[in-house]
Amino acid sequence: MVVLALLVLGGCDPTGNVQVSGYGDTHDTDPQLVGSWRNQHLIPGATAADYTRIITVWVFDTTATCSRDTKSLLFSEGIERDQFRRCTWVADGRILSLTYEGYTDTVNYTYGFPTQHPDTLDIGGYLFSHVH
Repeated sequence: MVVLALLVLGGCDPTGNVQVSGYGDTHDTDPQLVGSWRNQHLIPGATAADYTRIITVWVFDTTATCSRDTKSLLFSEGIERDQFRRCTWVADGRILSLTYEGYTDTVNYTYGFPTQHPDTLDIGGYLFSHVH
């Protein structure tokens, strides 16, 4: 009971999420998510010799704001395309809920840390490395 009281007084819930208050709202943020996370993967193209490289970088901060920067390069074109989106985030248990700037709908992803190493993050089945 004392531990639960200390967590509530400290601004946390029993899952370890931190309560962030501001602008009249309260958001649950998981301190383990805070920081920059990078993933790179290749997707086979229309021909056996062609691939698309996708690099995604998520940035989550302590004020419950975030961004996703995705760069894609189709090797046969040689042109890199960039998509940058700002968002806000809430982490409830192991569900990451995002609301992108300019939209009212929420997008939900499962997330977790699949290894004993806290520098590997799984978001929706994709592994990301913590960027130091």
